Amino acid sequence: MALIFVPAIGASLKSTKTSRVRSATKDSAIALWYSKFLGRCIDNPGKVIVATIMTLVFVQVAYSNYGKGVYFFPPQEPDSATLSIHARGNLSIQEQDRLVGEVESQVLGLDGIKFIYTKTGRPPGAGANAPAPDFIGDITVEMLPWNTRRPSLDILSDIESRVSTIPGIDVIIKNQGHGPTTGQAIQIEVASKDSTALVGTVNLVRRGMIEIGGFTSESDNRPLPGIEWQLQVDRSEASRYNADVTVIGQSIQLITNGLKLGEYRPDDSEEELDIVVRYPEELRSVRSLDQVRIETGGDAVPISNFVDRVPVQQAGEIARVDGTRTMKITADPLPGYFAGLQWFD
Repeated sequence: MALIFVPAIGASLKSTKTSRVRSATKDSAIALWYSKFLGRCIDNPGKVIVATIMTLVFVQVAYSNYGKGVYFFPPQEPDSATLSIHARGNLSIQEQDRLVGEVESQVLGLDGIKFIYTKTGRPPGAGANAPAPDFIGDITVEMLPWNTRRPSLDILSDIESRVSTIPGIDVIIKNQGHGPTTGQAIQIEVASKDSTALVGTVNLVRRGMIEIGGFTSESDNRPLPGIEWQLQVDRSEASRYNADVTVIGQSIQLITNGLKLGEYRPDDSEEELDIVVRYPEELRSVRSLDQVRIETGGDAVPISNFVDRVPVQQAGEIARVDGTRTMKITADPLPGYFAGLQWFD
């Protein structure tokens, strides 16, 4: 189109009449200067090319040294925000809902808010991008149009000051601005094959962030404080009592999740249901694990003769990146701080 059709159409529409070329001196001094400038450029093409290249280089160097940077998505007034609520502990869904309700009560009634939407519970997810283990709920805040309310940063500042007085709860406020979702500005991934060293490194990074300062809305996916009970079987000792490891596992299942015996499908159901047998509820406790007796073909032998109950750190969820266990630390910079990299000698 540009090389063939447009020139051909222009040539066919070209007028055959000749016109007189007016003298530049009759127009203005600017036109005269411009005419002389173009004449000199035509007479010195090499100098024009060199000057053009030097101008391009100068513009790039000057912008890199004195420019204000590039904003793909300039900061704008956010119309909504999300309050992520975190609380550590082995909390039931009712306890989580009560804590989320306390945060909700602090947000309700604030001037400038159109409506709020509250969700309790940890959403499903896996991998390094899964929600933190201590996540218990979130609140989405939708604000009124910008011309009918005060600045949104003032509203979010009031929310932060109110929820900071609730003990045992951390609330991370995330603005939902325009443009693509990029997550928090600071994201640090720590990977190791040693789970103990991995948690220790995350603790070290978090302490370093506190010493440096300038961070807000910090979060990580370390396992929640708590213990798990591991039952370690001494196989050589179990063989002395003629105890089968499979029978030991089935006996423990009677106290924990139950032992599956079979399946059946009721007349009013399209899916089969499991038939599971368990001890009565009053006998399903940690102490009962030490009182189990294993049938060995003869007498019933106490499980404590060849099984040790050992407390270990609760593992929680495991996230891997490229096959290596990974934990993530996220945060945002405080106003006036830069989230990019800066190297020191």
